[in-house]
Amino acid sequence: GDVRFDVRGPVRVYDPVADRSWTPRVRVADGGTVVPLALAKDEAVFVVFNDGTAEPRREFADDGRELKDWTIAFPRGNGCPKSLSVRALKPLKDLDAPEEVAGFAGDVSYRTTFEAKAGEPLRLSLGKVEAWAEVRVNGRTAARLWCAPYACDITDFVRDGANELEVVVTTTWLNRLVLDARGNGHSLGSWVKAGPNQGHPYVDSGLIGPVRLENSAGTHP
Repeated sequence: GDVRFDVRGPVRVYDPVADRSWTPRVRVADGGTVVPLALAKDEAVFVVFNDGTAEPRREFADDGRELKDWTIAFPRGNGCPKSLSVRALKPLKDLDAPEEVAGFAGDVSYRTTFEAKAGEPLRLSLGKVEAWAEVRVNGRTAARLWCAPYACDITDFVRDGANELEVVVTTTWLNRLVLDARGNGHSLGSWVKAGPNQGHPYVDSGLIGPVRLENSAGTHP
C-alpha cells in the first residue's frame, strides 16, 4: 500500500534483512511524499529521506518452483538419528522419527539440490521457519535470516547446472525441555526454575517451508 510522510526530498528504502536498498517511485501530494510499499506479512523496512543514491531493486514473482527431496542431519549426542530423508518438509515434531527428533533443540541442517543458470536472478523463499536460518548455496553463506518473510536473493551464488543448497536452522530450547519433562528418550538433564510440564505439547520447529525458487519479475529504479 501507500504510506504518506509529511516531508519531501529524495527517498530510499532499506531492507535490513537482505541488506539491500532501492529508490522507490514516489509522488508528491499535499506537501508530503507518498511512498508505495509492498511488504510481506511481518516484513519491515526503513524509509530514509536524504540525498543518497541506491541500486535498483530487483522484484521477484510470488510463485515459483518448490524444492523437495531433503536430507536432514542432526548433531551427535542428542538421541536423534544421524540423518533423515524426506520428500516434503514438515515440522520436526511431525516427522516419522524417534521422539528425540520432536524434542530436538539446536542446529539442524537441511540439504537439497536444484538446477539453475549462472546469472539468472533468483530469490530463495524459505516459507515458515522456526526460528533462525543460515542459507548456504554451493558452500557459501548467502544470508542469515531471523524474521519473516525468510527470503533472500541468491543470484550471485548460483552456478550453471546443479547447485547445492543447505539451510541450517537454529531452533529454540522449548521442545528439548518438553522432552526432558516427559522423561522419554535421551535426556540431557536440563533444569529450569519454570518450564513446561509433562503434558505440554511439542511446538513447530525447524524448516517447515514450503521452500521455493522465485524468478525475477524485473527491476524498479
